[in-house]
Amino acid sequence: MMLICSRQVQRSNGNLKKNLKFLLRGDYYDYSEEVYHKPEYELTLNTSYNLRDKILIDANLFYTGPRKALIEHSGLDPETVDMEGFFDGNLTAEYRYTRLLSFFIRLNNFSASSYQKFYYYPVQRFQIMGGFSYAL
Repeated sequence: MMLICSRQVQRSNGNLKKNLKFLLRGDYYDYSEEVYHKPEYELTLNTSYNLRDKILIDANLFYTGPRKALIEHSGLDPETVDMEGFFDGNLTAEYRYTRLLSFFIRLNNFSASSYQKFYYYPVQRFQIMGGFSYAL
């Protein structure tokens, strides 16, 4: 049996102005036994800005603490490997041309960090995606 205890260390929701929102969150996890690919703590900062319902900007920065991974080799005893923590960030901008038509661009991992979310499974470095949406 595994007991997972999540404690929210700091959470702050705020609106500095009507159109600017932010969220600061820190989570600390206390596991009763050793778990794999789960961090001991995570920190997140989310912000969003709405300029006259025409331009929307969202930013997401987060840090995930160190984790452990269990590696099983065929015919050998499994071993535990320490994985480093990682920092990442995403940015999204949307332009609402009309109520029906909008365009967006999304930047993922804009720090171009090279890290493994799971052992031997690296994330893509910098990614960019753009598009449009049309509502009927």
